[in-house]
Amino acid sequence: LLGEEGPQILSCLERLHRRGTRILFDPSPLAGDIAPALRKRILAISDVLTPSEKELDALGGHEGGERLVQAGKTVVWKQGARGGVVQAPRERFSYEAEPCLSVDTTGAGDSFSGALLYALAQGGTLREGIALAARCAAKTVELRGPHGFWKKRDGFSL
Repeated sequence: LLGEEGPQILSCLERLHRRGTRILFDPSPLAGDIAPALRKRILAISDVLTPSEKELDALGGHEGGERLVQAGKTVVWKQGARGGVVQAPRERFSYEAEPCLSVDTTGAGDSFSGALLYALAQGGTLREGIALAARCAAKTVELRGPHGFWKKRDGFSL
């Protein structure tokens, strides 16, 4: 959403949302740099948001997160090695980070959000999705540098 093609990407997402597609928005550390009008539009169509603490601040802090939940959104506040907090319209819970030996945190948030999106798309519950997401993020931080592909034998399932 930061580049010149951001408005076109957002228009495509809005069309998908109108057709019933659920949208997960992982804001990125540059969330505060998204133009306010675009940020408002992406928040309007997002069903699930997965901000870190810094990203949550860019979205209005805890009060902003609470407003999003009151508007029917699910907010997964990622707190790295401390786990995180899930606030959804009908449930709130904390989750633990998966124990691991952290080598490089690059991509952990993306792995987390991708796994959560996968689990939800497969019909998993929010709790199942969070558990899978925490396992994938832990696996990611155990690897240094660009990451390859995981195989079924790595034990990832709902």
